[in-house]
Order: sequence, then structure tokens, then C-alpha cells
Amino acid sequence: MLSTAPWAAAQTSGATPPRKEAFVTLADGARIHTIDAGQGSALLFVPGWTVPAEIWDAQIGHFSRSHRAVAMDPRSQGQSTKTPEGSYPAARARDIKGVVDQLGLAPVTLVCWSAAVQECLSYVGQFGTGSITALVFVDGISGGAFPPERMAGFIRWLSGFQSDRSGNAEGFIRSMFRRPPAEELIQKLLAGSLETPTDTAVALVVGAIADDEDATLAKIYKPTLLAVTENPWLPMYKKMAAGIHGSRLEVFSEAGHALFVDEPEKFNRLVEELLQGPQENKP
Repeated sequence: MLSTAPWAAAQTSGATPPRKEAFVTLADGARIHTIDAGQGSALLFVPGWTVPAEIWDAQIGHFSRSHRAVAMDPRSQGQSTKTPEGSYPAARARDIKGVVDQLGLAPVTLVCWSAAVQECLSYVGQFGTGSITALVFVDGISGGAFPPERMAGFIRWLSGFQSDRSGNAEGFIRSMFRRPPAEELIQKLLAGSLETPTDTAVALVVGAIADDEDATLAKIYKPTLLAVTENPWLPMYKKMAAGIHGSRLEVFSEAGHALFVDEPEKFNRLVEELLQGPQENKP
């Protein structure tokens, strides 16, 4: 079930198709906010932890000229319904499936960033790849054994996050960029991030730490791009790429975590090349 509202952002006349906001109502009553533009084969952009759909603005503008480009606020993020449950990858994967089905996006290219990488892998694990054209995993891991040396740091960070949500949220948002975007976007993303209740935000981190999607990698034969940054997680990104048949790993050495904002032209070109390639990577 869909309900629509006007897209408020100004559009350059003739430059890109008009956008609309919509809410997809899931089986449990949760309403998932989406931004939708363009026609043709679909791409669904899924943001990471607490970040709203607006972070994909450059991709919506670019890909809506030739495709249907949709970005969603996952459950308990942005304008979507805040729920006390469902804060773990398998449940959020089912939400993605609900959006794909209700908006008629299949076959769809899933573009998943940060924590959403595990959610999209869980989608593959639960539903297979029959509804998927291609996969783009952006600077996120598949889970598995979480490095013990990082656990203490995460716990300290979560403690600080709970005691100073606003300050830590702002630090988190600003840290995502190597090339800081306009302050207007920073404030929009910060406001969107703060929409996620603090206890839910913590539960999302715990759910991601506990999740293991490594076994799903070998089930993927669809064209797959891993776009990542040069950071301490790089060995895990390389391991993921090695586990996916025919995948392509691209390292953005001059970008921050939100690499598609720092270097949108490069990122968009790589996704275009993926979509123009073979439909399957079976040996």
C-alpha cells in the first residue's frame, strides 16, 4: 500500500525527472519512506546506520535520467516508522524485499552502503538472486568473526554515543567525508540521523556485530561491485571480493566512508559499467 507526498526539493528544469516521496506500508504496519524518480530498470539505494535516504541525492539525480532510481529510509531511520523491533539485518532485509515487491522494482540493482551491506546479503540469503540484476556493496563488511581488538573500542564509542547523542551523531556524520559537502547537506543528514531513537541505534550496532553473512557470498552469481575505501577493513573487503564469483573490487583511496558523495562521478561511472556488463558471473 502506497501513500504519496510532494517532493519538496527544487529541481533544475529539464535536468532530471521529477521526484516523489512515497511510503510503503509493510505487513506489520511499518511505513517505509522512499524517494522515487525516473523510469526503466530499477536501482534501489539503501543507506547505512541511522543515515537518511537523502544521502543518495547525487545518485538519484544521475541514474534517474536513464533508470528508475529509488532510495529508502530503512525502518527506524529518517521518515520511516520507528519500531521497537526489527533492528537486525535479517528483519531489515525483509523490509527491503517489501519495498522491492510493493514498488514493482524487480529485477532490481541493490546498492547497499555500510551496515546495509549485511542487510542486502541477508536479502540474498533469504530470497535468492532471482529478483536482482546486480549488487553494489559500498564500504561495508559481510560480518563474520568481529575482530576482538575492535570490540572494546566499539563498546566505548557506544557508551559515549548514549551519553552525548547529539555531539557524537554530528561527529559521526562529519567523519564520513574526505571532502566536506555543503553545510546544508550535513545538517539535513544530521537531523535525519537523530530521528533514529538512541536505543534503536545501539541495537542496530549490536545486530550488525552479531550477524554473519559470509556463507552468502558464494551464492552470488550476479554482477557485483565492491566500492570501498582504504581503511583497516580493507583485508575483509578483499576477502569478500574473493568469495563472490567474478566480483570487482574498486578502492577509493581519496574518499571518505561516504565515497559516493566524495567522488560521485567515479562511483556513478563504476555502477554504469557494472550494469552494462554480463548478466551473470557463473563460471
